[in-house]
Amino acid sequence: MEIYRGPVGNPLRWSFTFILPVLIVVNVPARLVARPLWPATWEEWFLPLFTLLATLASLALSRWIFQRAMVSYRSAAVNDP
Repeated sequence: MEIYRGPVGNPLRWSFTFILPVLIVVNVPARLVARPLWPATWEEWFLPLFTLLATLASLALSRWIFQRAMVSYRSAAVNDP
């Protein structure tokens, strides 16, 4: 089943592939730059702290996946003489 079939399929695919990611990539850094250098309340610290924690969690997860993949990796080359 293709979810992007029909007359609205291509606009949906295009918007979720290009428009939404670009809006997120452009707005979040601009939002951080536009904020004060020293946030006064806890709510103002939430986005930078979440960004830092999400980065560290993504790094740890990607390292774990990479290490697991390397353990199960077998080369396609045959070493038989």
